[in-house]
Amino acid sequence: MTSYKNFKAWTKAHTSYDNYIMDSLNSEEIDWKTILLKSPHGQILTNNSLFLELQKKEVNLLHITNKLDEILSTKSLYSSGGCLIGSIYCTPLYNMNGKLYLSNLGDYIINYESKMALSGCPDKNKKITPLIIKVKNIKPNNSSILGIDYTKLGDIHFDIYTELKYLLSKNEQFNLENDVVERIKKNVKFLRLCKIKPGKIFNISPYEFINELVKAIGGIPYLGYIYFEVISEYLMLFSCDKRSNDCHKKGELNNYNYKNLAFNLRPNLLNNFNLGTFTPNLTDIEKIIKEMENKGEVKIDFQHFSNWLIRRISYLVVSDLFTKPKSKIDWSDLTWEYSSLTDCFRPLIGHMVHRLLRNFNRFEDFYYYFDQTKALQIWNFWNHQDIIFPFNGTIPKGEVGINPAYNNLEYEVWLGHYKSQSNTIVQDKLLDIDIPPRMVDFKNSFRRNKTN
Repeated sequence: MTSYKNFKAWTKAHTSYDNYIMDSLNSEEIDWKTILLKSPHGQILTNNSLFLELQKKEVNLLHITNKLDEILSTKSLYSSGGCLIGSIYCTPLYNMNGKLYLSNLGDYIINYESKMALSGCPDKNKKITPLIIKVKNIKPNNSSILGIDYTKLGDIHFDIYTELKYLLSKNEQFNLENDVVERIKKNVKFLRLCKIKPGKIFNISPYEFINELVKAIGGIPYLGYIYFEVISEYLMLFSCDKRSNDCHKKGELNNYNYKNLAFNLRPNLLNNFNLGTFTPNLTDIEKIIKEMENKGEVKIDFQHFSNWLIRRISYLVVSDLFTKPKSKIDWSDLTWEYSSLTDCFRPLIGHMVHRLLRNFNRFEDFYYYFDQTKALQIWNFWNHQDIIFPFNGTIPKGEVGINPAYNNLEYEVWLGHYKSQSNTIVQDKLLDIDIPPRMVDFKNSFRRNKTN
């Protein structure tokens, strides 16, 4: 059951896109959102094809799977974790004149990402299958546009660990919490660097700043997620290449440029998308950006991009990972004990614990209960807020799902096939499949692994 305390935490972890500026918690956040809205593609943040589609009487979503046999045998399509927390990862399908067209995100996944991932898979019999989920929208034109922002789940992760940690032995608890303390202690230089003047340019070059960040990711892998999200956000909002401009006309943010950049920099992401390993330095990024620019895939001001990384990353590290972002910290007087560090870094510790639990011997059992508890809380929140279609609110790039615990949910799951010439998905066969309010076992979820 969701308490008042964690209900407030879930509220803070959602972004309202129909009340984008007024939803902000402080003047600094308002300033940043104003800057984002004024970017070349900023108007897509609040006025886009995804939001229009989610207000229709029938919503069509694309789910891509490589486990069709298992789905058919269980007659169930289970939710997974990730950016949608407790939902089935989908992309929108746009119904135009009776045809279901892919978004550019769905296009990229089905034509590039999934094929690249399967090419390195040892099981050559695996194949990608598109499923169409048709949902009757009980609340057309009458739902708040609230997106879940997984980067703001630190406090929630901390509370769930505190509640469930007694499922671990005392020795496991000690080792985990001691590991957290040591990792923060060894990487406090970067945290302090971000705190000095959060959101402002330091007397340090972007190359030096990113080098310090990369060092810190080695001990605090979660910082790799912030790094990736900031780069992605910038490319989606500021790149004025032809594809991005064409996507803008369709009411979409372009997913191609940041995905191509990420997979060129770190091909291993195709195996598990573990952003804790996302550690390119700025020189590496600059090289790939120039190669992409020569192909017409990206068009940005690299100096502006470089300075943006310093300002945006330092702001998000402090605002999302520090317990009291506005309070001063006496860095020389920090007590290097788990309970003491929560006074300064509670959300950061929550994120770290969430990642480090994957390395425990019993992680598959424990991690399942961790994610199931989190899912129960968010399903409760979504039902209270009348949310049928949760989406990744970090930025509305097209990652959307279904609230599996919504009352009287009416839907159909169809086997589909992709028609490349028209870029559409065609319905083949209605399947006998349910969407129960239950999380998939961690070991069975696609492209997930134990590493932090």
